[in-house]
Amino acid sequence: MGRVLQGFQIVFISEGKGRFESRPTGLRSVQAGDAILIFPAVWHRYEPDPSTGWMERWVELDGPAVGRLLGAGLFDEAQPIAKLGNPAIFSANMDRLLRLIHGAAPGSRAEAGAIGHLLLTQLQTQHGTGKPATPAAGMVAAAERLLSAGIERPPPMPEIARQLGVGYSHLRRQFKERTGLSPKRYLQRMRLERARRLLGSTLDSLDRIAERVGFYSAFHLSAAFKKEFGLPPRNWRKQFGAADDR
Repeated sequence: MGRVLQGFQIVFISEGKGRFESRPTGLRSVQAGDAILIFPAVWHRYEPDPSTGWMERWVELDGPAVGRLLGAGLFDEAQPIAKLGNPAIFSANMDRLLRLIHGAAPGSRAEAGAIGHLLLTQLQTQHGTGKPATPAAGMVAAAERLLSAGIERPPPMPEIARQLGVGYSHLRRQFKERTGLSPKRYLQRMRLERARRLLGSTLDSLDRIAERVGFYSAFHLSAAFKKEFGLPPRNWRKQFGAADDR
């Protein structure tokens, strides 16, 4: 009979094939490596092909970022099947997000939100056709991947701009416009979110955590952490994290 949801969901098909139907689209085929976008208040139904079955992962995303993207028309209800140009990267990020959600480690929620944003960016740049929606969107998505892949010691932004074949000032402007953060602030936020998760889920010393997330010292980490979250790392760990404060 189908259903109508109130949230925005991503259903990623990693194996097998099947079909999807909604009011705006009619019946569509779904292949391995596709992402199905489920829009709020839109009737839909989907099923695997009985001859192959399929392997699916799904997540529901909510919040201001999702609202802005939907409100801006960057996702089209008439094109709910995203043909991903690099499904392996999308699959790895989806798995990472699901591990954070199911692990529920202290501090993981913020990092999960950042990965959810990354998934939305990847979908935005490859939605429907497998090609970037705009050159600028594809450029920003590529820059995000480079920053996230080497969070401890990522390439400098001018080097990323050179690799992408664009000017640094243009990249920085487009990056801030599309993510809401400057590249430097984006990287700092990712580092602090990871530091908070490590404080909550490990007994690593502050020096070790600072090294793992790319800060020069425990002192620099502590100052940035307190500014971001309102508590020094040791106080946060005593209140929310691992029992042994070292």
